[in-house]
Amino acid sequence: MAVPEYIRKVERPVNTIVDDNGRDGPNRYAVRVRASVRYVKGKKNPQPKNGKVIGHIVDDRYVPVQRKSKNDSGDIKESTICSSSSKEYSKTPFALSYGSSAFVKSVSSDLFSDLIDVFGAKLAYNIMAVASVQIIKPGICSSRISMFYNRSFISLYYPGACISINSLTKMYEELGMDFNGKAQFFKKRMEAVAKEHHIAIDGTLIQDNSTVNSLSQYSYKSRVKGSKDISLLYAYDIELQEPICAEAFPGNSIDV
Repeated sequence: MAVPEYIRKVERPVNTIVDDNGRDGPNRYAVRVRASVRYVKGKKNPQPKNGKVIGHIVDDRYVPVQRKSKNDSGDIKESTICSSSSKEYSKTPFALSYGSSAFVKSVSSDLFSDLIDVFGAKLAYNIMAVASVQIIKPGICSSRISMFYNRSFISLYYPGACISINSLTKMYEELGMDFNGKAQFFKKRMEAVAKEHHIAIDGTLIQDNSTVNSLSQYSYKSRVKGSKDISLLYAYDIELQEPICAEAFPGNSIDV
């Protein structure tokens, strides 16, 4: 497609040409450098060969492509140049959230080690990245996990994690069906409990008057008010600061 004359007349670097990709958008008129020349049999003069895009003609002026940017450590990283239907952006954020990400990382190294032993490094990175985001941002929806990951130090602690919405759905499904893997991981966590650790055992009563729940029974006091209960008891390792196990019992176990 022929490039309009007013576009060709816009001031731009020497030894360049303007290429029209035919699609409306800010990057329609690309400015390319003359990379080299080639000789074609039968033609008297050498024919130019166009090279890479170095900018675009936007709003009647030349706008160069910003291919490199420096991060806080001074390293130069390539920025991603999008297609003509989208904007230009850099993969490296200007700033990353640090405090909460560093705290979660500091108290979860043993969990990360167990995950690698059971599930391998790639899946362990994905699990830790998602779990860290969900701890820092409780209730965050799955579609926003990847965004927060890229804006925090979690992306540096667990680089290359595949946690897009589609990847998360697949990971949840595979983990849900991997009974052997989960059992191995739980076993490794149980083995971390030492004899000298302090174990706290606590419970809570849950009212449940369901007629199809075999765990729903009357306790000593609930008979008076006519409501049934379920006892949920759990053991908690004070040193590791994580639950060990939990089990539901019918009625009020303290009565028993």
